Amino acid sequence: MFVRIVIFHDGMEIKTLAYVSCLFTTLLHGTPYGVIGGYDQGTVTPYFGLVSDTGVVTAPSGAGLPTPGSGQIFSVAINDLGNGIVGGLQGGTLPYAALVSSTGVTTPLSGFPLPLVDAILTVSINHSGNAIIGGGDVAGSAIPY
Repeated sequence: MFVRIVIFHDGMEIKTLAYVSCLFTTLLHGTPYGVIGGYDQGTVTPYFGLVSDTGVVTAPSGAGLPTPGSGQIFSVAINDLGNGIVGGLQGGTLPYAALVSSTGVTTPLSGFPLPLVDAILTVSINHSGNAIIGGGDVAGSAIPY
């Protein structure tokens, strides 16, 4: 799916996103919650955020944010505790994946076998917080990871 999202503040457009992935869940206390991912059309920077039941997007924070520039988030996942994982591409040719706490704090994942992996294409996380990622060399030989 590919959808254009425009975020407004006080009637003024502040960010235009092209997003390719979203997932919503119901938290244990019954509140719907979600995560969206894609890229900022203005800067081509990977973008993701947590979405509340009222539609408010919480921007991520912490050391695990993607580097600005060419890239995008291809896959997002969230569990019923509000913790998530995102995966994609940053800097044009580098894989990107991070765990995202329910408050939006990111923790980067590392150890990808470069140059065999240049993008994380799918992510998933369960109730216990165990996550799995998959990707590969999408620009070259299509080796799976």
